[in-house]
Amino acid sequence: MGWLPHVLGLDNGSGCWYLWWSGPGSDLGEFAIVGALFAHYRRLTCHVNQPRFCWRPGVHPVAGSPFRTCRKHHPTVPRKVSAEHIASVHPEEPEGAS
Repeated sequence: MGWLPHVLGLDNGSGCWYLWWSGPGSDLGEFAIVGALFAHYRRLTCHVNQPRFCWRPGVHPVAGSPFRTCRKHHPTVPRKVSAEHIASVHPEEPEGAS
């Protein structure tokens, strides 16, 4: 046999499948981990897809839908937040809070 089947784990060392799963077949788990990390990151980013993906964190839920958007794409979150805006959005502190 040549060197290529040996490098690819295709020659019969301790059985044909042992060399496959300890060689190139072991990379399947690594590809799955990278794919899962990408899917999780994509789930946490802004869900707006125009003209391309928005890679900002999607921290603002959109009312009436399961989607989350970034500050730039959310319809009601202002671009620049001031102290007056925060005071108008949040209610007064409840009694007994310190």
